[in-house]
Amino acid sequence: MANIWIVSESATIAKEFVTLAKSFGDSNVSMVTFSDSVAQEVAKTGISKVVVLHNQSSWLGDMVDPVSEVLVTEKADVVLVSATVLGKSMAPQFAVALDAALVTDATRVEIKNGELETDRMVYGGLA
Repeated sequence: MANIWIVSESATIAKEFVTLAKSFGDSNVSMVTFSDSVAQEVAKTGISKVVVLHNQSSWLGDMVDPVSEVLVTEKADVVLVSATVLGKSMAPQFAVALDAALVTDATRVEIKNGELETDRMVYGGLA
């Protein structure tokens, strides 16, 4: 069973990730967010756990460490992060904390034979 975590400040994006994560089959889907209203909205989807980190400043450094701590403590196998300015800034630091690979701007994400597979567009031969 994959332990999938979603990190998003947007309920709309998080709910799309929940749908994606549930399509993987036997998965435990949880979420980290910074807002009670986002947490309440996403909790309605029936995910396993929602962690709300309160009193976080808007400084990136102050937000990354508490989220990374949750992801490491919960032993996240896959982390889906919003492709927002905040998400794209935090994702590389989550990858370092988890000692994991990072794929940005994926156009396809699925689990095949127990392995995560993604597609990512590369333009002009530059990765």
